[in-house]
This record gives sequence, C-alpha cells and structure tokens, in this order.
Amino acid sequence: MNDEPKREITVEQALQMAVELHRRDELARAEEIYVDILAHLPNEPNALNFLGVLRFEQGRNEEALHYIARSVQLRPEVAGPWLNLANVLLESGEFDEAAKVLQKVIGLEPDNIDAYNNLGVLHGRRKHWDLAEQCLRSAIERDPDHVFTHYNLGNLYFQTGRNREAIEHCTRAIGLDPDSSHSVEVLCAALLADGQIERGKRLLSDWLAREPDNPRALHQLAAAGFIAPPPRASDGYIQQTFDSFASSFDAKLESLGYRAPQFVADALTELGSRLPRNGVVLDAGCGTGLCANLLRPFAQRLVGVDLSSGMLARANSRGGYDALHHAELSAFLQAARGCYDIIASADTLIYFGELEPVFAGVQQALRDGGVLAATLEVLADDACDHVLTVSGRYAHSAAYLRRLLERHGLQMASLTKQVLRREAGANVDGWVFTAIKATSI
Repeated sequence: MNDEPKREITVEQALQMAVELHRRDELARAEEIYVDILAHLPNEPNALNFLGVLRFEQGRNEEALHYIARSVQLRPEVAGPWLNLANVLLESGEFDEAAKVLQKVIGLEPDNIDAYNNLGVLHGRRKHWDLAEQCLRSAIERDPDHVFTHYNLGNLYFQTGRNREAIEHCTRAIGLDPDSSHSVEVLCAALLADGQIERGKRLLSDWLAREPDNPRALHQLAAAGFIAPPPRASDGYIQQTFDSFASSFDAKLESLGYRAPQFVADALTELGSRLPRNGVVLDAGCGTGLCANLLRPFAQRLVGVDLSSGMLARANSRGGYDALHHAELSAFLQAARGCYDIIASADTLIYFGELEPVFAGVQQALRDGGVLAATLEVLADDACDHVLTVSGRYAHSAAYLRRLLERHGLQMASLTKQVLRREAGANVDGWVFTAIKATSI
C-alpha cells in the first residue's frame, strides 16, 4: 500500500498545467482544471479568462462572454482579457461592442498589434474598406513581420479587386509562415485573377508536395483547373474547411451580404397552399444554424444535418433544432425513407458537382407531396451540367437542374435568379428553386 501523501500544487502551477493542455488542444482536461480552480476561487481572473476562451472554442459564445467579462471586471487594467472579449464579440457579430473594446485595448496598450489587426478585420467585415486598410497598415507599421496582418491585408485587397497588392501581402505572409494555408489559398486566387496562371499552379503544387494528403490543397488544385475536378467536394475538404472557421462563419457571411437562407424561406412561403403544414423539416447542410429561425414556422419538428462537427457545435449552441446529425448528406438522405415533409438547403448543394446522388436521396427522404427548397450557383451555359469554379464551389445550369428533378419525380414549382452574396468585388448569382415530390398512385 502506498502511503505517500498527495503532492499539493499551487494555483499558479495548476493554471500553467491547464494552459499547456489548452495549447495542445486537450480541451477536456484543461476545462477540468479551470473549473476546479474556479470552484475553490470563483474570482480567479486568469482561470475566468482562459475558461472563457475555451468556451468560445467550444462554440459556447454566451458563456465565453460571461467568463471573460468577469475577468476584465476584476482586472480592468490588463489588456489581454479585453482583447479576448473583443474577439468573442467580433466573431459573434457584435461589431459595435467589439470596436469599443478594441479601442479600450489600444488605450491600455497603444502599440498592441493584435488590437489594430482585429479592428481592421472588424471594419473589413462591415465593408468599411478604407478604415480596415488604415488599421491594418497601423499594425504593419508597428510590426512589419506580423503574419496575420499581412494575410488580412492580402485578403482585403483581394476582396476589393486589388490583386497585385493582395499578391504582395500574401506572399509576405507565406514568407513569414510557410504553413499559412489560408494565405496560400488567397494568393492562388489573386494570382489566377491577375492572369498569373503558371505561378498559381506552382504555388498549389508546392503546397501539395508539402502536404500530399491535404484535402484543401487537392480541391484548390482542381478548382484552379490543374487537375480533373471531383464529382463533389470530398468529406475531408468540407470538414477541414468548415471546422477551421466555424467560429467566424456567421460574421464572415454577414460581411458578404449573404442572403441564401432568407431566399429559401421566402420561396417556401410563396408556395402557399401547396406547402405541407406543421410537418418534419430537414435543414440539409445546416451549418451554424442560420436557417433555424427561418424554417421553424414551417416545422412541427426541425432536424439539421451537417458534415462539419465544428458547425454542428455552433448550431447546437444557437438552438432551434429538435435534433442534429453529423453525417454526409447523400448517405443521410438515402437512409431516411419517407421521413420529411420539407427539405431546405441553403448553399450546400454548391459543394456537389454531380447532383444525382443528392436528388436520389431527396426522392427517398421526402413524403409524397413533400417540398425541396434550395439554392445553387448559376452556370449560364445550358450545354454544360456543372463546373467547379475557382472559388472551390460548383455552379450548375438550369437545364441540368430541370432534367434531374424530372428524373427523380420532383416537379419544379419555382425557379428564380438572385444575388446570393458579394465576393471579391462581384455579385455571386444563384438559382433559388422549389420542387414538389409527385404523389404515388
């Protein structure tokens, strides 16, 4: 029997251990220590701050704000927790409050690079491009080697059509951090937009050589036209892409003037008496749950499905669903025989080139008289079924859509062309359509 007494550790040691676990992404173990510290010392400011950051990473933004706000109240003179508070507010779309907090950080630390950088990101999401550039330039003046600021400047310039400047800053970001995959993606897009095709191909090939199994590198190489496009975006590409920016997804879409969820809801409303009432509704590719409140009026039961666990965590935190499922959409639909009265899909089918498996699944999953309402991106050439665009998304022709719907017993009820978002200074046109499943005889 071991009678050796347990070694007591200090709060500082416990915090150091938790922070190290947190850095290694061992969130469950880090959380246990933070919670234990706060159980004994409810006003320990560092534990409050770090637990708030962890809650944010878990998609629990309200709890994150609660803990970090308590931390800054206890130590208002320390800039770090204020910066974390601003980050949560920014990614939650609370731009006015985030701006006030970032100004507070600058007041405490006039040369805080992250504050200027994040303020630039904030103004960019509001499309206040001049203010965004000014803030990011202020960060670069204070630290010419700040990799994130170079990336954000490059992305800003690409979004506003200034491709040469985008190339300059993304190249600098990659020079500072060769593993900056986001910078590689923006740089490649800017190179292609600027007509520098061979340089773009070399860039993507080098990325793939470094990371031969990276699904984003493979997909971008196909999107740039250098290898044959896959029939749909791979599971790995979807998971890696959407998990990586789940926390900022909503605010990012808001900055693009994203309207697909509202268009889908409006299309359902316009069906009037043809729309099933108080049934089971599936949000196919629910993401962070942006459609939940819009679809709830049509649903007695609302179900969401998505392939990104990061997105599902955000949807769960937002609430509004009766059930959420982590699954690939085609397989999920084909296993759900006669389960749904309405299937709604806002900007999910754009990651499928060949829609045959999806529509076969829709036919299986819808009850007789059930409705599909969805968006696609526009391919104007009816002689072509679909193309993978440089954005990494697929565009589809109206002729292909009509042909597939008819093949799978779905009668088109409406088809309109709408601007789904603004991207890289241009409108992204989309099809918004509804179709009704024929009643079996």
